[in-house]
Amino acid sequence: WPALLTLESNMTVADLVVPPQGDYVRPTLRQLPQAGPQIVLELLRFPLEAVRPLHRGLPKLFANKDALRALALERNPARVLQAAVDSSTSTLPPNLRVRLIRSF
Repeated sequence: WPALLTLESNMTVADLVVPPQGDYVRPTLRQLPQAGPQIVLELLRFPLEAVRPLHRGLPKLFANKDALRALALERNPARVLQAAVDSSTSTLPPNLRVRLIRSF
């Protein structure tokens, strides 16, 4: 997910969040290219068998609450999360959708 969202290789979930500066504690998402979230949105529509690595990578986001919160607060990445939990637009297995919702 981080590599797709940022369009850079060797990215981790922690790399999605800008370290807090000063007393400001709200997690801030690093600058993402506009195409990154759009690519993930399209991949979520593919059959499960075609994008299995995408589905396997999602649980790594569950462990990083700051990254999830930062993704949810930005417009384009929030659309990705919304599409991921929507059964009419996503091929994510129901158990992953439930885990994503509960991780908030």
